[in-house]
Amino acid sequence: MLSEISLRSRIDLAMREKNLNPRKISNGDDTLSRKVYYQITQQKTITADVLLLILDAIPDLRTEWLFRGEGEPFRTGESIEDQLAAIQERLSALEGERKNDYNQETVAATD
Repeated sequence: MLSEISLRSRIDLAMREKNLNPRKISNGDDTLSRKVYYQITQQKTITADVLLLILDAIPDLRTEWLFRGEGEPFRTGESIEDQLAAIQERLSALEGERKNDYNQETVAATD
């Protein structure tokens, strides 16, 4: 179950890290700014629209960290393409290792 207290503390930490406040997140809209402020700092229920505002304001915020507290708070600067290339390189290396292990087993079995 999601604990609103820990969710609020993670939102607060992310906003401080990115030097944001409710006014910045709400793009100067006073009504929306008050809504964000009360939901984040008071014991008001945090609504989906406020969570979406926060995610829009902090695009590198990891939702897994925000909602569950797992992993790192922010994504690294790597693009998806860079991450995919690194995974493909690692797979190729593992396939090469597997072929070497197989060849060594075959040579050992024939000796």
